[in-house]
Amino acid sequence: DSSKLTHLLVSFRQISTIVKIDVSNGNFERILKMPFVSQQHDCSSIEEGNTNRILVFDNRYIPNDFAPSAFSRVVEYDLTEKEPCPFLPLVMGPKIRWMYVDGVCDLFSAYISGAQRLSHFTLEKHGIQYTLITEGMK
Repeated sequence: DSSKLTHLLVSFRQISTIVKIDVSNGNFERILKMPFVSQQHDCSSIEEGNTNRILVFDNRYIPNDFAPSAFSRVVEYDLTEKEPCPFLPLVMGPKIRWMYVDGVCDLFSAYISGAQRLSHFTLEKHGIQYTLITEGMK
């Protein structure tokens, strides 16, 4: 029901930025940027209508990450809490609630990938959660 829609999340991959747009007045707020996301593809709310917790398919393709090569990860951010950035500890940013990283840096998709939290099970209610991760292109 679009009458209940209050905000849109928009991912700008080329400038490594995610914005939240208030549909009632068109105002937008930059909620994530580098170094917290890099060439990300997809962003979605964890809970319908709540843009405080978001899921992002993120590509870590910045030279100062000290990674052996570019890799992708899926991150759940809580925008209501702050913590040091894992790659730059002196920079504060949104709290990472959950993250998936392939242990051998084999998950990397430069284009067209995504992640979606499957809402049938929640950690709070069932003690388990499922996330669909799709890798579109190597």
